[in-house]
Amino acid sequence: MNKKVNIVTLSKVMSLLLLLSVAGCYETTHNIKATDDLAGKKVLAGRFLFYENDAPWKDSSLKFVMFYHKHGEKEVQALEPDADGYIYIPVTAGRYYFPGVKVIVKINEVFNFNFTAIPTLFVNDSDSAVNFGTINVKFSQSAGEKVVAFLVGLSRAHISVEHVPDYDVTRLEIVGKIGASMPLKERKVVFIKRPKKAEKTTPKE
Repeated sequence: MNKKVNIVTLSKVMSLLLLLSVAGCYETTHNIKATDDLAGKKVLAGRFLFYENDAPWKDSSLKFVMFYHKHGEKEVQALEPDADGYIYIPVTAGRYYFPGVKVIVKINEVFNFNFTAIPTLFVNDSDSAVNFGTINVKFSQSAGEKVVAFLVGLSRAHISVEHVPDYDVTRLEIVGKIGASMPLKERKVVFIKRPKKAEKTTPKE
């Protein structure tokens, strides 16, 4: 499943990347229930899978909230993948970034993680629906770090992100979930490196 990650450093978006920090309060964009909910917008769809030391995360007490940002807009917004990890949200044409993830522990502790390599993709004017495949979010901790993490914060975990272009798999699931009759365009995810001084985030609720 190891895929080569394209990391592109673009100086013209450095100032934007410095702002893409995942801490604070956000509006949440919810998955649509059917294409009738689009109101003229497009569908951005795909899957997020979460791993602990390369194994699927099985702790049901944790909730994962992804963040996304449209280029040119001021606010970063939140989205909640469904029980299978899928999102299928209404969007307009533009460039979208996924700058980080929030982990919510059942006891109401919240930990925010900024990605050092930010996944980004385009939704074009000609698109009706975009399928980006799967984005894997991996948390890596040693046995000792796992104990410490739950005592003083998950923020000590190491996090990495990779794109898996399993479009055939995600296409079937997306069509089944929203009954999409529109063509799903496969879209490659490119990674943009975040400036080093923006890598650390203080967890906030």
